Amino acid sequence: MEEIMKSLMGELGGTLRFATLLLLFRNKSMNPSEIAKYTDVSRSQISRLLAELEQEDLIEKSKSEGKYVEVSLSYRGFTLLEKLVEFLSIN
Repeated sequence: MEEIMKSLMGELGGTLRFATLLLLFRNKSMNPSEIAKYTDVSRSQISRLLAELEQEDLIEKSKSEGKYVEVSLSYRGFTLLEKLVEFLSIN
């Protein structure tokens, strides 16, 4: 049981990464400014984090109306969070 948790958390990363992924899991999609507000970090720090998460295929970015960006979990990101939530609700 502990090994499963360690494996999932290892793939999800540190606290800010985890908080961001949980926000997206709960809200389906958000813009970077909203994520920065909820996590209480700078917009530039969130932009760097989102670039990393996108590169790791945990999130997807979509543009609507010019530069406005919406961020949502990728299939991989959603699956990892779903496993974690399922694991936590069982134990």
